[in-house]
Order: sequence, then C-alpha cells, then structure tokens
Amino acid sequence: MAKHRLYIANGLSANVITPLDAPTTHYVLNVLRLRDGEQVEAFDGQGHCYLSALRINGKRNAQLDTSDKITVNRESPLHIELLQVLSRGEKMDWTIQKAVELGVSSIRPLTSKRCNVKLDTKRALSRHEHWQAVIHNACEQCGRNYLPQLHSLADIIQLADKATIVSNHKWLLHPDASEPLISDTTLEQESISILIGPEGGLSNDEMLTLSKAGFKLKKFGPRILRTETAAIAAIAAIQSQWGDMK
Repeated sequence: MAKHRLYIANGLSANVITPLDAPTTHYVLNVLRLRDGEQVEAFDGQGHCYLSALRINGKRNAQLDTSDKITVNRESPLHIELLQVLSRGEKMDWTIQKAVELGVSSIRPLTSKRCNVKLDTKRALSRHEHWQAVIHNACEQCGRNYLPQLHSLADIIQLADKATIVSNHKWLLHPDASEPLISDTTLEQESISILIGPEGGLSNDEMLTLSKAGFKLKKFGPRILRTETAAIAAIAAIQSQWGDMK
C-alpha cells in the first residue's frame, strides 16, 4: 500500500502518464519530498483510484504513471447532507474537514440573519475555492475516492423557500427541541439533511420558514454545543446509529 495519496482533478485511467500541475508538483517535490519512482495512490474524486509511480524530471516537472486500479469503497451507505451556517475562519475549515472524514455526501454553507460572517460575492467565491481544497485534502487523508459535493453559499431562507432540500429526513438541531436526535431505532429512508445554526441562533422568521420546509427540531443532549462541535458530534452519532460506524 502506498504511503501517500494525491487528488488529480483531470480524471484518471490505467497505464497512462499524467502530468502534474504546478501546485501538485510543488506539494510532491517540496512538501512531501518524494523521489522518482516512489509509489502513491492517485484518485480523481469520481471513484477512480490507481496505484501510481512518480516520474520526476528536474525540479519543476513531475508526472504520474498509473498501473493497478484500487477498488476500495469507503463511502457511507447513508447519504448525509450538512447544512452549516458560516462560522469564522478556521472553525468553518475544521467543520468541513471533519465532516468529510466522517463521510458526509454533500455540504451546503449558509448565511443567516445572526451569522457573524459576511461575505461579498468575490469573497464568497474565494472561500468556496478554499473549502474545495479543504475537501480535497480531507479525502486524501481519510481514503475517500469520491469528493462530497460542495454547494455554493446560500441564504438560509431562500434555500428553504425554494424547497431545494429533498432528503427524506430534514433535521434542525435546537436546544429547546423535545425530540432527541437519535429517537428511532430504525431508519427506513437513507438520506438525512442536518442543519446547524449560528452561535446566536436562528431568527423566528428563519425557524418558521424551515418548519414550513419540513425541518424537524432535534435535541442533542442536555448541553448547548458550539456550532462546530454540534455539527461533528451529530454526524458521528448519526453514522454510529444508522451509517457505517456501527
């Protein structure tokens, strides 16, 4: 088994020489300090993964020589979508990274009235690119060969009004809820959307809109959790009850 994994965005197939782009070449040569001929796992985020040999020509040119296909499925049988209201800087990065490691299928960053992070269009696009890189790195680390889908930043009310969320179960964590997160011993449908609000909570208008859109309030223990803690703890609990962490 190769020690390192590399995400290659351009698609992969067996027995093909694939040039590495400049950022990946820099990472391979100057961060990982790999040498010519070393073995890596290369994956394209679409389920294809190959054992590959690194071919180095000089200080700024590297290629991958793919060989045997690796057929390992590390995807959860449970489709989990995380709807996360923005948190500041590294907290949001950490939430996305750990959600990927825990097996979520898609991530929707959200804004809300009480969200303390405000992004204009340019910054939103920049953050989306940054979060996509976080997802790539998390998949490299945890062994996933499929990239979770990262949706564009959306306003929480507009998202709910458009009935965009089509999961069989739509849950909103809330400290005043009466129904616990893990309330059913069985789950007939295998798709869940879990929404985590901001530190200041959601407004009454947002709560009403989400309720009309089919979101059910769920309580997660007796303590009030920070937004980044709530997301990761909830996903882990869901995976332990109905997913692949049993």
